[in-house]
Amino acid sequence: MNADFWHLTGYRQLLDWAAGFGAKQLVFGIEGTGSYGAGLTSAVRRRGLGAVEVLRTDRRDRRLRGKSDTIDAENAARAVLNNTATSVPKTNDGTVGMIRQIKVAKDVAVKARTSAMVTLKAVIVTADPELREQLQPLSKMALIHRCAGLRPGKVDTVTAATKHTLRAIARRWQHLDAEIKAHETLTLAVATAQAT
Repeated sequence: MNADFWHLTGYRQLLDWAAGFGAKQLVFGIEGTGSYGAGLTSAVRRRGLGAVEVLRTDRRDRRLRGKSDTIDAENAARAVLNNTATSVPKTNDGTVGMIRQIKVAKDVAVKARTSAMVTLKAVIVTADPELREQLQPLSKMALIHRCAGLRPGKVDTVTAATKHTLRAIARRWQHLDAEIKAHETLTLAVATAQAT
């Protein structure tokens, strides 16, 4: 059986266990409702129960009492009971959920594109002086286009290997840039569809 089945079964068992105490109203304090706690938050909501976003325990308390799941659960329950945790978690469905997911993909691509540019410039710094002098003065986009169009020929010298590397990194940057634009276009389309 797949992992989703076990997660759903575990959530159901947890909710059945909590309901077994006979409380008139159940409210769950959940840490990380937008990330690793999103599945539990969704299961709690499907059951029609309350969910409250609980912040991570402060560092001083962790130093005094230690870090454990039991202590974290107790702190979460106390925060709900004391009304110190009152933030209702954002939903992960509908337009907001779609945009949030697309943003994850875009953020990863942006990070990789930035890394590609940093690496490209680092390779240029150590390149053969003649190649370096041709490339260093170029603007960012001119540099990307020039490097993406390099023709290393047979890779049998350090300069040819450098050109090969620069071309590969520049083409990766271009691919990531196109991916980022596609994510932006999709985000706009989803938001526009919701607005109309």
